[in-house]
Amino acid sequence: MNNILDHRGYRFFQASFDPDELGTILSVNHDTLGTNLTYLGYFLLYFGLMSILFAKHTRFDDLRNQLKKIKAKKTKLLSIFFIAFSLSGFAQVEHSEDDGQDHNRPTKFQLDSILQANIAPKAEADKFGEMVIQDFDGRMKPVNTYASELLRKLSKSDAYEGFDANQVFLSLHESPFLWYNIQVVYLKAKKADSIRKLIGIPLTQKYATLSDFFTENGTYKLAPYLEEAYKAQVPTAYQKEFKEADQRVNLLYNTIEGRSLKMFPVPDDENNKWISPIDYKEGAYQIKDTLYGNFINTGFKAYLYMLNQGKQTGDFTESDKLLDAIKKSQAKFGAEVMLSEDKIKAEILYNKYDVFKKLFSWYMYAGTLMFILLIVQIFKDRSKKVDFGIKIFKYIIVGLFALHTLGLIARWYISGHAPWRCL
Repeated sequence: MNNILDHRGYRFFQASFDPDELGTILSVNHDTLGTNLTYLGYFLLYFGLMSILFAKHTRFDDLRNQLKKIKAKKTKLLSIFFIAFSLSGFAQVEHSEDDGQDHNRPTKFQLDSILQANIAPKAEADKFGEMVIQDFDGRMKPVNTYASELLRKLSKSDAYEGFDANQVFLSLHESPFLWYNIQVVYLKAKKADSIRKLIGIPLTQKYATLSDFFTENGTYKLAPYLEEAYKAQVPTAYQKEFKEADQRVNLLYNTIEGRSLKMFPVPDDENNKWISPIDYKEGAYQIKDTLYGNFINTGFKAYLYMLNQGKQTGDFTESDKLLDAIKKSQAKFGAEVMLSEDKIKAEILYNKYDVFKKLFSWYMYAGTLMFILLIVQIFKDRSKKVDFGIKIFKYIIVGLFALHTLGLIARWYISGHAPWRCL
């Protein structure tokens, strides 16, 4: 039936055939111009699809430019990488050459000791956690929310060695070189052993450092395997691990570089864009108000300097004044998307109690209890104790469901989405 008959400009197609297969029914087409136009359309469509890959100002061109920028960043990281290792010498102690230790970098204990001595007090970090930033997707959120998400993505934990997310996020900007050698990038047990072998860390080591992923000359060790992993429509488990590790590395690098610190609104921007100091330095956004531009460029640096002074004197008045100045600039130039104080406090409180994370374990315990009660009920169907236990269990379920509902309402209030979109 797929054999088309062409005769004097007519085309005959088999539409159907008789049940006894002795006759056939044909459909006839006579439209030479339309047929040629159709094939011309197919050719133009194919030519257009191919030209998109090479034309300028297209999505593919944007992706190509972004890849070039990423490669430039990796080259730039080389110089920072050497500085990080040169500064690591201040944490080393004297060793003999044959003591079996790696003298090129400080130990985890030494790094954690330095972090302990220099990290911001929790009270001051909590004040910084109340500041509003804009994430890469355009959502306005307190620093506390972004910092919590960042630390969980990096390490699968809500804290690092007893320091909460606010302290870690602030320390990443205070002591960026230190964090190149801190073990914070999570690697799955066994599944990520191939990555551990590639970057040269023990198979028993749960976390890697940012510097582990680069060679001495600054080459990114995962690079040869990422192109194939990102191209795969259905990536293998091996490729998924490489993609996840690459995402964590880039997330940590961008944070250390300061790109996530989008705290400063661009005045009169139609998309309500907020930028970081490094965005301003690169000239991607022009600020007509030179005084405000200088504040974007130096305001956060001044805050970090005064915060460090406050650690030494115990007086954080000046650093708090700079935080207030940043808040006022946010309210002035970003009023359309600025979060209210009530919403900031509600979101931080929501992050603190983390209702849904706790509900996961409580539901598991309730399900186990229900299973036990049902087994007991099979053998003691008329037992009053069992009936009483089932009643208590029902009250527990109702309580958990009420708590779940309150969590959904809180998420709805924070995100602004309808309740059914928060499920």
